[in-house]
Amino acid sequence: MRKTALLALLCAGPAWALDCPVKDHGPDYIDRVNRAIKAAPGCEQGAEIAESCAFGASGDLDIAPVAERKCGLDFWQKLSAADKQVYNGLQAKCDAKYKGWDGTMYLSANAFCRLGVARLYSSLYRPVED
Repeated sequence: MRKTALLALLCAGPAWALDCPVKDHGPDYIDRVNRAIKAAPGCEQGAEIAESCAFGASGDLDIAPVAERKCGLDFWQKLSAADKQVYNGLQAKCDAKYKGWDGTMYLSANAFCRLGVARLYSSLYRPVED
């Protein structure tokens, strides 16, 4: 699959599959969402929490990167220098896709595109479950 087609799939946006486990949108909402992401058993669950709790706006810049880092725990140390270069290149494509767009929803889309790349890599490097 070409890198641009792969990137288009990754940047399609969050799936909104489950309800956010943090119900109260109080002043510490983002902190509580981030704690829930960190407490999730793995990348996939952390990414789902990030997606389900997203604002679709600039607040997602404080949520999606936490899930991205959680996913990175599955693969970053396993990547060769060349693999890291490809990964960083895909992340840069996310950044380039939304560069120059006005509006906070594009900041969110960029953050979730980057999370999508990390999620893909996590799925490639996680042990297969029986």
